[in-house]
Amino acid sequence: MLNKKIKLSLISDYRSSIMGVGALLIVIFHLWLSLFAKIEYVSTIERVIKNICYCGVDIFFLVSGLGLYYSLKKNNNVKQFYKRRFPKFILPWLLTAILTALTSHWPLSTFIENVTGYSFFTKSIYIFKWYVIAICIVYLLFPVYFNLFEKSKNKTAFTFLFIVIWIAVCIMINARVDLYGILWRIVIFVIGVYLEYSILNEEKTISVYLVWLIFILGIVIFYLNFTKVIKINIVEPNSLIANSLLALSISYLVAMFCQKHPKVNKVLSLIGGCSLEMYLFQELIGYQIIGLTSKFLPRIIVNVLVIIIVTVCCYYLNKIFNYLNKKIYK
Repeated sequence: MLNKKIKLSLISDYRSSIMGVGALLIVIFHLWLSLFAKIEYVSTIERVIKNICYCGVDIFFLVSGLGLYYSLKKNNNVKQFYKRRFPKFILPWLLTAILTALTSHWPLSTFIENVTGYSFFTKSIYIFKWYVIAICIVYLLFPVYFNLFEKSKNKTAFTFLFIVIWIAVCIMINARVDLYGILWRIVIFVIGVYLEYSILNEEKTISVYLVWLIFILGIVIFYLNFTKVIKINIVEPNSLIANSLLALSISYLVAMFCQKHPKVNKVLSLIGGCSLEMYLFQELIGYQIIGLTSKFLPRIIVNVLVIIIVTVCCYYLNKIFNYLNKKIYK
């Protein structure tokens, strides 16, 4: 089994399902209630697993790299590229901001700062739903990278050189610490771009053994880093090395699983279709469920309920937003 080869393109074929897993991992990271808080060693393992789930965001960046390269390669019309992407953020973004402002009692000035991204750039990316602004910046700048990438004679050398220079510059500029939550993830995004290029231009395979090796290595590095046995981080608490290895390997493991289990793939693909809503509304919905149920239900039941109800609510929110967007942008 481990010596088996799988198509490199598997990760591209199951993009929606991989996004679905990424969304579920992020929900677990933010909302999972500890089950073993009183058992020290088991509690540590649980916290490690929960924090590993943060690589769901890295999965988003990886899959975005795959999708954006495919999109521009298929149709190099930048205006259409932007038109297909930016409008879909507006309604979910505004509704999330309004609901958060009401529940968190934001003054008008805070609402404006968070919605416009002013607080993102001047205070901290983590103040309000940072991923949306981050990925919009990536969307905005990607056509420039795409053109440079396409003009390069050796795509492998170009990608490698870009990553090396990017990491070196990020270390030297000594930016605000929270900004590295975005800066490091450009690496996995660029890897996603290169993977999609490789998939479209040559039928390649990858060893299942290598996928599992990358996954185990990512787990080990993350665990050692999390428990402070060793410090592999360069600047920011999110481990560039561990998160990138985990995002890449988990994506292939999910694709392999979905290939063998079509019914699971269908469910995960549906979840992937509402991954934006899952990211934006998970805490607004999840904390309400936790507040209503945690006093009389076992934590494991609460955790399962949170995942199910958040997923179902976001699925229907996605349907509503899609309907409204078609009416507005037709």
